[in-house]
Formats: sequence, structure tokens, C-alpha cells
Amino acid sequence: MIKNHWGITVDSEVPTTGVLNSSDPYYLYEDVTRSGIDIDLEEHCKECKNEYHDDCWMDDEPTYIIGFKKNEEGDYVLDEKAEYSAIVGQQETQVLRSGYVSRVTLCSPCFPGQGDLDTPGEFLAFTLPPEVWGEKEHLKIEEWKEVETDGE
Repeated sequence: MIKNHWGITVDSEVPTTGVLNSSDPYYLYEDVTRSGIDIDLEEHCKECKNEYHDDCWMDDEPTYIIGFKKNEEGDYVLDEKAEYSAIVGQQETQVLRSGYVSRVTLCSPCFPGQGDLDTPGEFLAFTLPPEVWGEKEHLKIEEWKEVETDGE
């Protein structure tokens, strides 16, 4: 099924970004601690001349990215070799890429074209790997393998 969701076209058989409450998965913050990048601090460091930032930087609501790498221009891009790629905020996490999907309903207009990982439905959305969820209840998770196209 193809649907226009607040200006974004979504195909129910092609995974879209999945959105979840950041406090739901048991082990998400372990991944943030291990491999997350504080993108707000990164931006601060581009302009700040200080070697240490304890006195000039504080962010009560940081935003982290997991599963990204810098390209040649110095911009962060999805790391296709990472287990998953996500933007982790204080309230919500957006799973942009993963080897796992769930069937969900689409989100409110706050997240156009994205899937609500709390509510079962017809659309595929990327979700976190089962081990990140831990014992937390969640929608059924299926493995997702993208189709190779032989260079076409």
C-alpha cells in the first residue's frame, strides 16, 4: 500500500524510519555510551578554540547519533557496516537503518512519513536489534535483508 503521510510518500513494503520512546529499550544507553556521538558538542567544538569544554559547554538535552561515520567532507553519514543507525534524543529515538523491522502504524504529524514502534499496523519500520530492547516488551521484530541489485 502506498500512502501520502503528511507530505511524505510511504510504501508499506519498504521500511521507513521507526520512532520510539528513548527510555523504552533496556540497553540503548549502553550503545550511546559505547559508540554514540554527541552532535551538539561536535558543532560546539567546530567553533570553540578551547582545548577542554567543561567551562564553555553544557547541554541538558543532548542528541546522539549511533551508526554514523564521517565522509570525506567531514559530514556524518550512515555507516552501512553498523548494526543500526539512529538519532537518539532525550524523548524520542529515530531508527534510520537496521537489519530489523516491525509492522507499525504511521506516526503523528510530528514525524511525517515515519513509523510508530509502539503501535502495530501495516507499515514496515526499522527497529532496534532485539538485544538492545532486552526484556522490554515490544512489537514483533523480523530480520530485514535488503535486496542486492547486481549494480543496476
